[in-house]
Amino acid sequence: MPGLQPRWEAHFEHGSLHVSGSAIKYPNDFSTASLARQPDDPAHPDVLIYHVVFHRDKEPFCDADLVGPVHYFEQVIPRGKRQIRVIAAEGAFEFPIPDAAA
Repeated sequence: MPGLQPRWEAHFEHGSLHVSGSAIKYPNDFSTASLARQPDDPAHPDVLIYHVVFHRDKEPFCDADLVGPVHYFEQVIPRGKRQIRVIAAEGAFEFPIPDAAA
């Protein structure tokens, strides 16, 4: 799948922060992925940190380079958080938390 790039974004939807994106390095095409909230980094207290987590199903391994959507809804944004960091196999991706009033 040459030319494909992971991409991540966030927007508010029905009062919740919706973080979505794609990961390129899936373990197999029967896996699903989600985001797991990580502990705060004291060096960057304004960043919400998530890690892409895979959930294996019972099917056999098929391909190491598959793309799939990942969606996560955050109900409560801690005070002072301004950035999101998603950690995936391809690296870490940072982007701003959109303004709730926008």
